[in-house]
Amino acid sequence: MSSEIWSTDASGDLQIHTDERGVATVILNRPDHRNALSMALIRALHRAAIALESRDGVRVVVLAGSGGIFCSGGDLEWMRDILDQSDEKKAEDALELAHMLDAFHRLNKPVIARVQGGAYGGGVGLMSVADIVIAANDVTFALAEVRLGVIPATIAPYVIARTGVAQGRSLMVTGRPIDATDAQRIGLVDIVCDAASLGEALEREVATALTTAPGSAGHIKRLLSGFSQQPHTHFQPCIDELVSVWNSSEAAEGVAAFLQKRKPVWLSR
Repeated sequence: MSSEIWSTDASGDLQIHTDERGVATVILNRPDHRNALSMALIRALHRAAIALESRDGVRVVVLAGSGGIFCSGGDLEWMRDILDQSDEKKAEDALELAHMLDAFHRLNKPVIARVQGGAYGGGVGLMSVADIVIAANDVTFALAEVRLGVIPATIAPYVIARTGVAQGRSLMVTGRPIDATDAQRIGLVDIVCDAASLGEALEREVATALTTAPGSAGHIKRLLSGFSQQPHTHFQPCIDELVSVWNSSEAAEGVAAFLQKRKPVWLSR
């Protein structure tokens, strides 16, 4: 196939570069917002996953971020706005994120995440849907939602699928950041390399994926989906819990404190 640049988003917040080998690189392109996940970007990513599922000639999908960072998580302006929405709207937005993640998780092609700079919150969720995660050794990872009075509910099933419950619980309950070495140790990351070698490491994995039969990844993913309870089976309880938290005074205080660049004032229970 021929090389091309296309998008599923008119704003340019998402770019897709497809080369002649059939490697489609999906680039989060909001560097001024540290590639935070707005609702528009979530929808564009979902449309991209659906398009890539059936796009002729695409063999491998790479998830990446522009501007020196993979993804800083959910857009705080979106999070601030959602606090004032109805429960139905809160659930709808959470479900859109869940469907986007699931579309990449089930994509019938190898999915590789190239992680640089940092991955936080929803960014950790996005990389967790990949089959292979490659990270630079200077990357920081965190699920810091609890420090904002909210929880990483929608992404939790995908993170747990990689780390297991014990390691995932530790990250989610404390919100503590970890480095790439620890992320690899707990299964969040598969390959760690020097930042300068990230492109080379990615190319090695892409080259390996291109040697496989085009339909094999889809068959393997369908096969493995029957081995254990899959993330999509947890959608409703995750969304119900998230809506409950979004309605709490802690969420209002945590998000407000972040936007006002101050420490949150938590009330003891």
